Amino acid sequence: MEAGNASGYGAAETGTFLTRPYMPNHVTVSETTETTIGLKWDVVETATSYIVTQNGTIIGTPAEPAFTATVLTPGATYTYEIQTVNATGESQKAVFTWISRPAAPDGVVTVPEAYQADVTWATVNGAAQYIIEDGDTELYRGSDTRATLTGLSDGKTYQFTIRAENA
Repeated sequence: MEAGNASGYGAAETGTFLTRPYMPNHVTVSETTETTIGLKWDVVETATSYIVTQNGTIIGTPAEPAFTATVLTPGATYTYEIQTVNATGESQKAVFTWISRPAAPDGVVTVPEAYQADVTWATVNGAAQYIIEDGDTELYRGSDTRATLTGLSDGKTYQFTIRAENA
């Protein structure tokens, strides 16, 4: 930068500045359980740290472009906002919404009869449907917390798995 008048120009002065960083891109889930979620995103070159908020509350300020949120409620919806921080300030927020995996059904009661079995279980928070499987064979898929499994062989032992899925 130079200043001048009719007599000429004075000495030049130079300067540098750093712009605010851009928001994190490509936010993805790296891992998830019923009570945790791992998030990762692309590195922002000028970042000194990142700010991670969960439902409006800051839960972490990692230096690397990854964070694991813990102590989630199974089947609940969470909104995450991630910002980049550098010496000049904070970026806009990258927003990511996630429904945590539902818990395993409990209170399972099985009443076997010849060629069929009635299975009931407690409602699972956040579950959109339930699946009952015997190994790789699906025996039931639906939203009810009661299923009558038919077409079973008489006198055979079945080892079934019941799980909840969310949307």
